Amino acid sequence: MILRIVFISITYAFSINDVHTFDVSSCPSSEAYALCGSDCAEDYFKCIIDCGDDLLCTGDCVRSEAACRDDCPCGENCLDGCPCSNENANKYCVTVQECQADPDNSYNFDICVEHRQESLNDCFQSCARYDQSCHEECTTKYTESILECPCMSQCGNGCPCDKYECLDKTIYDFSLYVVDSVSWRKEGIFNWNVTQNSMPDEFNFKNFFQDGLADSDGNLPSSRFKCSFSLFGRHHLIGGSSMYGLGNNHFILENDNVQIQSDLDFDFEDGICKGFEESAILCGGYSFSGAGGNYGKQCWIYTDEFEVMSSTQFDHRLGDIAEYENGMVIIAGWDGKGATEYLNSTTAVQNNEWELIDQSEELDNYKNFCAVTIRGSVYTFGNYFGNGEVFKFSSNEWSLHGQTFNYYGQTSVAKGLQVMHIGTFDGTSTRAQYWELQYDDTFTISESETVFDNWYVPYVWFY
Repeated sequence: MILRIVFISITYAFSINDVHTFDVSSCPSSEAYALCGSDCAEDYFKCIIDCGDDLLCTGDCVRSEAACRDDCPCGENCLDGCPCSNENANKYCVTVQECQADPDNSYNFDICVEHRQESLNDCFQSCARYDQSCHEECTTKYTESILECPCMSQCGNGCPCDKYECLDKTIYDFSLYVVDSVSWRKEGIFNWNVTQNSMPDEFNFKNFFQDGLADSDGNLPSSRFKCSFSLFGRHHLIGGSSMYGLGNNHFILENDNVQIQSDLDFDFEDGICKGFEESAILCGGYSFSGAGGNYGKQCWIYTDEFEVMSSTQFDHRLGDIAEYENGMVIIAGWDGKGATEYLNSTTAVQNNEWELIDQSEELDNYKNFCAVTIRGSVYTFGNYFGNGEVFKFSSNEWSLHGQTFNYYGQTSVAKGLQVMHIGTFDGTSTRAQYWELQYDDTFTISESETVFDNWYVPYVWFY
């Protein structure tokens, strides 16, 4: 952990000659140093204001602040960090250590301080070399902003904070119900214990759908070209091959029981569906009956029933939908022409229109991929015509992420900073892949011991 606390050394000529930087990366109590140092800096600025134009007084302020920092944890008089012999310094140890015991708080503190340090450096760069007031303003803003970080004075109990948006660092275990999209004979629960990093992972075969959908002769309907989503604890499977009259199927898996629902009043073959907190959105379906050339642009919202909503501008079949900026984006696809469209809500969709916010040549003919949202950015994995590129969408722009994903047509599900990928489009035998996003925007990657042999675009729900 690297933490740099910057303060201004003011000479008797009242000009700025240098910026002193303390590197306390080797000290185990850098968070306590930051909290203590912020209080020292606050006292320093009060002192400067009280001094007015008295240069001797301002010199005393500088020396007082230096002495104050020396007494802080990791300072000159407590080099090894907490606990400190100085009672005043030790109070920062207790306050911060209790808060930092939560890994979410510790993780977010590092990010918060790093971001504010970058802002401070940018601010200094914008100042003229001897512009004292500019440098003081930068330092004041920095000192005040540090106090907004988790475990500091304005967020003493840690995440969530009023003025800092904490990021989710929770380590989640994955327990997924997985069903092959070609054969009901392949279904079961896949468990990956991330917290303990235990191996081997487990796949336990189940037969919920086989038991729930077989007719009196033991026959099962086709499982192909359907779409899966979860909403309010119920797992939905909809659509299917419209050529064989299955495009309006609707099944629900709840409490390990499959319930056959009334047929949809529309066909939804090979479409996109995404479950959000209070709704599910369906777009980009196909109908063998040829219900018009714009069929793939039609969308529906589901809460407790399916309702038509505004159509997209492009046909995004075989594209994907992802949460974005308090709403959602629909991305590329069969005839999406590299377009990304945005809707500003996942619930208030009636009388609301999709907005084209990006159109990229790199995403032209981009299909059979999955999109997930992490830290407010959208990441895509897999592409029928690609070379394994992973793309990132942030600030309404697409960019190459840099790492590659070697399959396409897989199903990807995300929790927190983690993504699990299972299956492929052509049934290639693969291991599940677990990707975890790091602060530097790279993913660490692990593979399961379980081999998924010929699992085609599986339907996946959190179990």
